[in-house]
Amino acid sequence: MRYFSLGTVLYHEIGHHIHAEHNPIYEGKENVAEDWSDKLWHRFVQAHYWYLRPLMKVAVLFVKLGRLVNRRFMREFDGQ
Repeated sequence: MRYFSLGTVLYHEIGHHIHAEHNPIYEGKENVAEDWSDKLWHRFVQAHYWYLRPLMKVAVLFVKLGRLVNRRFMREFDGQ
């Protein structure tokens, strides 16, 4: 979380630089900078927090399981 606030602003400004110097796309300066910001942030997270991906998959499975159990529980008691 400590990188998020600085990273979003920094990557947005780097996106402006990439747009102006290396890869001009005529879609609107802010839109292109936001697209680059998202791409750069995603690469940063993948490089530095690669170990969280398997944990997130397990967390998603637990959330889905919880929803399934909740639906069945609610169906069981709604009928009575």
